Amino acid sequence: MVRMFLSHSAKHKKFASKVAQALAPMGIDGFVAHDSMSFDHDWQDQIQVGLKTMDVFVVLLHKEVNESAWCQQEIGWAQGASTPIYLVRLGADPAGFVGRKQYPQVFPEDAEQVATKLFQWLSAKEEFAQALIDGQLSALDASRSYIESISITKGLVQVASLSEAQWQRLDSAVLNNGQVGGSGGARRNLEPFYVEHRREWPLVVKKSIL
Repeated sequence: MVRMFLSHSAKHKKFASKVAQALAPMGIDGFVAHDSMSFDHDWQDQIQVGLKTMDVFVVLLHKEVNESAWCQQEIGWAQGASTPIYLVRLGADPAGFVGRKQYPQVFPEDAEQVATKLFQWLSAKEEFAQALIDGQLSALDASRSYIESISITKGLVQVASLSEAQWQRLDSAVLNNGQVGGSGGARRNLEPFYVEHRREWPLVVKKSIL
């Protein structure tokens, strides 16, 4: 999974956790301080490990972020490391060098909408697109509930396209995992995607009984 560091204010850590939960079915591992850490290790050390091992850095920009020395240090770390950075404005505008670009606003805050925007940003980046798709296909193949399948397919259909091998993996998940093929919600997400790309919906071949 793509490792995403979610920088956020302490006041909004519950919202950050909801964003991380919404990202998981999309093939993204969201690091949220305190939620993603062990109680038997120094928390500052663990945050630094999170920063050192992240693939991308995201700021959930509530107004408190601009007032937080910790958040500003995390942003500076990401900029110094030349890590891909993305901001989601949640009722506030960025301060400092990071504010030179235009970033989307989601307000009132909506964790699923934020997760969707983050997925769209990442999937447009060539270096992460394939890892995201493969992660989602693996998650779909292993899905253990209709709800989980609906969540995964909701993100998957937002990608531009799939390779032939990836289409075959998706066909296999629909055919062989009853939590996917048997989910009306997952099918409603996937069928327009198949139509858009002129693919036939996989059909279960019934074996005749002799």
